[in-house]
Amino acid sequence: DVRAHIKESPASEIAQQLAKRWISLVDVMYKGNLELANKVWNLNKQQEVTGFLFFQDDLINFIEKAIQHYNDTNGIELSI
Repeated sequence: DVRAHIKESPASEIAQQLAKRWISLVDVMYKGNLELANKVWNLNKQQEVTGFLFFQDDLINFIEKAIQHYNDTNGIELSI
């Protein structure tokens, strides 16, 4: 879904829906352990060998900008 909307503004409604969904998925996947989630995310950005698929830089940038806008708009402070 992210790839299909990569050209959207991070502030767009669809980008914000994707950011909210991403945050929820990360919370479930890492059982609320944001420290671990951020470590894995940073390894992915550096394309370290983690056993996970790597995200392309444009996807990483889009996700980070959309989540930052989501956090700013909703008064939340989540990194990832």
